[in-house]
Amino acid sequence: MADYIFKIAGSAKEPYEVSVTLSPLVVTCSCPAAAFGSVCKHRTQLLLGKNPGITDGDVSVLPAIAQGAAAAGFPPLFKRYEAVKADRADSTKKLENLFKGYKEERLRRYLGELKTERQVEKARDILESAIDEAGPIEAEFQGALAELRKILI
Repeated sequence: MADYIFKIAGSAKEPYEVSVTLSPLVVTCSCPAAAFGSVCKHRTQLLLGKNPGITDGDVSVLPAIAQGAAAAGFPPLFKRYEAVKADRADSTKKLENLFKGYKEERLRRYLGELKTERQVEKARDILESAIDEAGPIEAEFQGALAELRKILI
């Protein structure tokens, strides 16, 4: 049974419902992001003691929620998740750019603009190296997300 229930304005016509149970710390939200297993801002903001647009519910309990979340270790988990999420975005962008470059090198070779196959091989090697680097970043992101999902149901 939830300790606190809030209605929070979002992008939908009707407000979302967010429930918070402090022991053990469990937070649910009716928004689409939460339904798809994503980390939604409604839950995270409540756990950080911020008002994410509460339309119904006692805002005076936000410090108590933040204190309970801190006791459960939420802030460092969320900080780690955000950092790894940024690393993942950088890695993804790097891979996209390298893949684009590799395709361009292959196209130039096909069109006869390159003198050797070595330029295509070099682009492929760089791309493969970036893919190898991205694996651990993705694994760390999934680990951080799994830790948050224990709280953000």
